Amino acid sequence: QHPHPSIYSGGESLAAFRRVAKYCDGWYGVDRPDEVQAGVDKLKPLLAEYGLTMDEIKIHAAPLQDVTLDTVKQYRDAGADQINLVVSRDTLADLSDTLDDVKRELDQWANELVVPGKSL
Repeated sequence: QHPHPSIYSGGESLAAFRRVAKYCDGWYGVDRPDEVQAGVDKLKPLLAEYGLTMDEIKIHAAPLQDVTLDTVKQYRDAGADQINLVVSRDTLADLSDTLDDVKRELDQWANELVVPGKSL
């Protein structure tokens, strides 16, 4: 974190990608793997304008669809360095009523995605 915490920015406009290239340590996309790849393709030439390469930034993605180990591989191949899995419920009442379900979901992700995904 020297000299500061990592700074990420999202968005898919040219201005958003330019902001990432100029000011940020990475791009945060909430996209499918093909959209992450398209974002990486847009970002590369903008990074070059500032003398940077993809090796100098990180790509994070937050899938909105179900994720399998195959999906993890697709994100990796698209250029994602990290995938953030989102536990979502419609209301706070739904969340409190289903905390056991959330725990089961997190355990399932750990067993099916995190542990095997480390070896990719």
